[in-house]
Amino acid sequence: MHQKKRIILNVLSNYGGFVTEGVLTFILVGYVIRQLGKESFGLVSLAASLTVMTNFLVTGITQALTKHVAVSIESDNDTLTHELFNTSLLWFTSIGLISAGLIFVLGMFVERLFEIPVELVSVAHCAMFLMALKVLICFPFSSFQGILRAYQRYDLINAARVLAIIVRLGLTILVFELLSKGILQFIVVIILSIVAERILWVVFSVRVGYRPQFKMSYVTKSSLYMLLGFGSIILVINVANLLGYEAVKWVIGSKLSVTDVGAYSLIATLAVQAGSLVRSIANVLMPVASRMQALGHHEKNARLALLSTKYALVISSGLCILPLLLLRPFLLLWVGGEYSLEYISSLAVAGCVLLFGQWFITTAVCLLQMLTGIGKVKFPAMITLTWAVGGLLCVWTYLTLVGDSLLAVVVIISVARFLGAMASLIYGMIQLDVNKSRFVFKAILLPGLAGLITLAISAFVMHYYNVYEVGTFVCVVILLLLIYVALVWSIVLDPMERSALLFRTKQAYVNLRKKIS
Repeated sequence: MHQKKRIILNVLSNYGGFVTEGVLTFILVGYVIRQLGKESFGLVSLAASLTVMTNFLVTGITQALTKHVAVSIESDNDTLTHELFNTSLLWFTSIGLISAGLIFVLGMFVERLFEIPVELVSVAHCAMFLMALKVLICFPFSSFQGILRAYQRYDLINAARVLAIIVRLGLTILVFELLSKGILQFIVVIILSIVAERILWVVFSVRVGYRPQFKMSYVTKSSLYMLLGFGSIILVINVANLLGYEAVKWVIGSKLSVTDVGAYSLIATLAVQAGSLVRSIANVLMPVASRMQALGHHEKNARLALLSTKYALVISSGLCILPLLLLRPFLLLWVGGEYSLEYISSLAVAGCVLLFGQWFITTAVCLLQMLTGIGKVKFPAMITLTWAVGGLLCVWTYLTLVGDSLLAVVVIISVARFLGAMASLIYGMIQLDVNKSRFVFKAILLPGLAGLITLAISAFVMHYYNVYEVGTFVCVVILLLLIYVALVWSIVLDPMERSALLFRTKQAYVNLRKKIS
């Protein structure tokens, strides 16, 4: 398949996967909170968060595997591909054993680390032991995910993700309604759905043409150095993200309460889902940038940086700016029965801050993925680590010395993310040699302006309509989306992009009619 078509297919499949996963996750979270209660949901969030701390030892090597296998595929070096695969498989298996042991030990003392209700302590122990089992089983499969990404088959990865979340939602409802409801039952369902996803990675890897050969002779020092050399840089970024995202929950759990952990997870879920949709463009760029770098097409990377950032900001403005005033009614309709009205109102304000901070992060995500692809990621890695450590320390200091405000926590971490994103953005524009004024105006300011105008219109619409009713809320959301699309069409897209979009739409319509006839 032509490279341009492959990028479009990958981006569209990412959108479809993330939208489907996001919708089903919202349904699942609301259902679980109503069935188990806010404290039990907070405990599940905490257990899941503690297992995430081990993932940074996997994701860096996975991205290194993707980068180097993409190059070996381009050069038809099958031996190197097998060496990289087998070496990464041994690494993931070893890390899985170590990580599972670490989580198991943490599980024995979890009530000493966090404020967990007495009646949930034994359940918390079992939950952590199950999470250790999940890590032990699932880590080795990461090699197959790296292979699929190297072949640029994000469509298959997304298909596995969607099937996994469908299985998770269906099994949760069946178990809760027909058998029994509880934290441990829910965690078992999570593990089964994740294992199903990993098995599909194996099946799809074979389908795309990779025939894995499991031999110890393919485990080489040179391959390990290749993976660790690049993966160690990604490791720094992943440690930073761990501190800046998941470790915040640990501080909240130790200084506030498990209920606040669950509440933070709710608004963080919104920001993460918005960020995931945005990254549906960014995630496909790393192997493409590696390929263009290997072919010496630096000017194509610069153009790709501008276009991908602009389209990412279009999505981000629609998800992180447009809905800010709708966040309070959304939370009330979603989980309002489990939290007081005052708590929901303060949570909505915190969610607005978190979403706005996520928008600023979006300005740099495409550039960061492309910098990863061309191997210029050391400076962004240090910047990311700096803002994450600084933000976490500020959060801990505030909660220890000043007060117990969840809103203050969100403000502190969002400011830290903003500073880090701006530094990475400037560095990325310099390294990719983009036209800076044109980049900022077309790729950042215009999409942000479209979002702000729609946000202002939403204030006017909400003044006349009761958005706290489900039907009205849905209608208002659809109306604002149509307004936003019209604004993007008129002020963000240039004439050539509008003409190309119309042409492709007409062509797709003609092809569809031919197939039907």
